[in-house]
Amino acid sequence: MEQYGGDHLDFQNGVFHGPVVGKHEEHHHSPAVPTALFGLPPRPPGFTGRDAEVDAVLAALDPGGGSGAGVVLSAGMGGVGKTALAVAAGHAALARGRFAGALFVDLLGYSTPVPPETALGSMLRALGVPAERLPAETRDLAVLYRSMLHRRAAEHGGPILVVADNASSVDQVEPLLPGDDRGRLLITSRDVLHPLPARRLELFVLSPASSVALLVAQLRVNDPADPRTGADPAALTRVAELCAGLPLAVRGAASARGRGSARRKRPGDPGRKSSTLVDRRSVVNYG
Repeated sequence: MEQYGGDHLDFQNGVFHGPVVGKHEEHHHSPAVPTALFGLPPRPPGFTGRDAEVDAVLAALDPGGGSGAGVVLSAGMGGVGKTALAVAAGHAALARGRFAGALFVDLLGYSTPVPPETALGSMLRALGVPAERLPAETRDLAVLYRSMLHRRAAEHGGPILVVADNASSVDQVEPLLPGDDRGRLLITSRDVLHPLPARRLELFVLSPASSVALLVAQLRVNDPADPRTGADPAALTRVAELCAGLPLAVRGAASARGRGSARRKRPGDPGRKSSTLVDRRSVVNYG
């Protein structure tokens, strides 16, 4: 047996006395698990009337702003636009380079609440942890979640934003708290969720002018050529009043009645008045 300048011993043409034991090694590399660090829903079409609120959320989320626990809670009544604001603010923060990624989970707190372990599992898979490697216990999931937030932030050169939508209890969101300033958590809820450590921003109904602007924007999203957006300002104002400043009601009214614009008048037809855009029953259904 003689050694040559390679990376192994050459056993060819050798003479051996006694048993010879060889060692064979194989190295299997698991394929990289994909991450989903840009998981925000699309920016709400026609989003308008919330510039000041977006700025307030961005200031509270600012990784360099020293906002304490890194948790922001946007609270308000149902239909007031908490989800749309959170998504719009998240996109704005990403566009400004504030975060290296953003995750989103709907906790369904006011219908069929998502358990913490399910939410953590979803977040961990988005962070690149294979499903088969997820711990069984909620506490262990939370520890791994905080560790992976830190790791991905370090890898991608910036903190990670997590948006937890529709939370109904502290128990739902407490395991999602970031461990350090490598993560930020934006929560939406109808409740203030005391004693959760968070910067609380209360969201109110739209002003009359902003309600009209949102109505016009939503009608144009549905049909850019809809003639009712400028034909009868008084009717648009009346519709906005019926919606009571609730963005969900405004969008619902525009979508419900906007379908009628497909039947735009033909030559000789009497057409439709702007005042027929919505009635009280269609608004109440979206309140």
